[in-house]
Amino acid sequence: MSQIEAFENGYGACGYPMLMSILSGIELIGILNYPSTISARLLKHSSNEFFINGWNKLFSQQTRYSTEATRKIFRQLLRNGLAHMYLSKPNIVITRSHVEAHLKTENGVFFIHPIVFFNDFENSYNAIKTEMIQSTECQNRLNEILYLMKSESVELLGGKKLDLTKPVYAIGTPLS
Repeated sequence: MSQIEAFENGYGACGYPMLMSILSGIELIGILNYPSTISARLLKHSSNEFFINGWNKLFSQQTRYSTEATRKIFRQLLRNGLAHMYLSKPNIVITRSHVEAHLKTENGVFFIHPIVFFNDFENSYNAIKTEMIQSTECQNRLNEILYLMKSESVELLGGKKLDLTKPVYAIGTPLS
């Protein structure tokens, strides 16, 4: 999506889908690196905890993202708006026109440049990717998540009973 060009008027170019994908990735990284077993209740009620965990894992070394205020803007104003209504909340501007405006606030308006954010996310992810791929804990969290998601699907779709003795994904085959 980062290769898609803006329209001649400077608008468009998949800013929302890019940001929602990145924000979902942050939450996934947070849950995969969560320090305890994932239960159905935790999965349903701890989205903010997972997001914070992922944000800290990715951006703790990047000072421009390290403040709680910046994280809250991305979670509460951008992620929640996009996830629930596919709109950022007021005073959040997604722009591919002005790289220098990224993370700046002017007259109460906060600017996000999706390409800059994507590049920062990608660099941070690449720095932790090998550790995550080799992590038994990350694989366990993935198995827990997939099992809970499959359980919900089976329940709602009236499918067959799950075999509780088998992991959804084989141990030792981590996904990247």
